[in-house]
Amino acid sequence: MSEMPNICTDPAVLEAMGKLKKKMERQRFPNMNEKVTQAEVETFLKKEGYTFSREHRLYMQGESDEAPKANPDIPDFLIQCGEHSIVLEVKLRARRMRIYDQIVRYARHPSVHAVMLLTGTSMTLPLKVEQKPAMVISLGQGWL
Repeated sequence: MSEMPNICTDPAVLEAMGKLKKKMERQRFPNMNEKVTQAEVETFLKKEGYTFSREHRLYMQGESDEAPKANPDIPDFLIQCGEHSIVLEVKLRARRMRIYDQIVRYARHPSVHAVMLLTGTSMTLPLKVEQKPAMVISLGQGWL
């Protein structure tokens, strides 16, 4: 039996997402190599004072490091916003459906309260994914 998603209705999460999006869209992150972009995003988050972890393993109920599933969900960043966690995934270029499926997997985790995608792929997300706030940050915006 699958666990119900943690529905996030806290307006502070949307406010935090909006602020992060605005700040990130003013940055000129490199867009040729995903690992380099992730390193630059990490530097930016540190400079801005965010509390986060890199490549954080997400577990469903009953899973752990001792009993992980075959392909664990590991988003690029898990940002703490008070008592809420926001996933930030970086994708330079990939198929839209593949990106969306990955975002949905992250949103299904009870420990995730919102999802954000920093991407160079032209795409949108619905306002909510798995009943959690979702937002796209355009990698190219900072270069305009």
